[in-house]
Amino acid sequence: MGDILFRQDATLKIGIIIAGPTTYEFTVAVRQGTWFAHALAFWQYLINVWNNGMYLTWTTYGTMAVSLDTDPDSANYLKVMITPDSGWGVLTSTYFEVPGVYADLGLASTPYDMGAVTVPTSVGTLPYVLAPVWPPVTYERGVSNLSGASGRSHDGTVYSTVGAFQETVNLVLALDRREQRYDEVTDFITLWRERWCRGRSVSFYLDRETMPTVTQPTIGSGDVLVLVSNQDKIDFTRTIAYKEFQDKMADIVFGIKTPTPATAEGQSYYIL
Repeated sequence: MGDILFRQDATLKIGIIIAGPTTYEFTVAVRQGTWFAHALAFWQYLINVWNNGMYLTWTTYGTMAVSLDTDPDSANYLKVMITPDSGWGVLTSTYFEVPGVYADLGLASTPYDMGAVTVPTSVGTLPYVLAPVWPPVTYERGVSNLSGASGRSHDGTVYSTVGAFQETVNLVLALDRREQRYDEVTDFITLWRERWCRGRSVSFYLDRETMPTVTQPTIGSGDVLVLVSNQDKIDFTRTIAYKEFQDKMADIVFGIKTPTPATAEGQSYYIL
């Protein structure tokens, strides 16, 4: 899953309207540069703001929930499913306002109104997500020891890298290229072009069952992968030479993004 980055200061809103009408709403101000490891982490954060806000205001927890369907055979594949909070009266609206990044979160517009639904409902399909049918061919973790000095940073400072190290992952995927599933190849290329090649990151979970289901201070058992500077192209080969069945990627070495505390300037979420 691709990361989420706020390029401008923004005010997030989440709320409900019940018959009366009565509106309950919470707002969250985020600064330019605020970053989330992936869209699911953002949704869990926003839903958690609501649920904890309900606790602080009405002395009972809210019941809103969010999930992402990663089963390729499901009708809701890659869709964000929101469970509305329906315990406060006759619900007429559940709405979200996420300026700047709403499309990256699967929303068609901002503000987005789910209407009066009271059961888990899709709010849109997430872009920048790949959930392959087959497990990875290769997923080898390693460490690259650094020495010497870096080039000049944007402020002109040169930093020593002696004693530092970079965790790495050597990744090879087998992507389904059958006609009805060829979107796996295009999804990977989209991640490559729109995230990795633009200096962004992609969160990787070895097993979809280990993806977080509730907000938590880390992304769980996944890795946040960034493209290393010496990797400038991707390549695919047929796994079975005479049959168009699946492509196998050439080896790609990714760096693992280091932990960033939520208290860091402009950050809003831990990343493992």
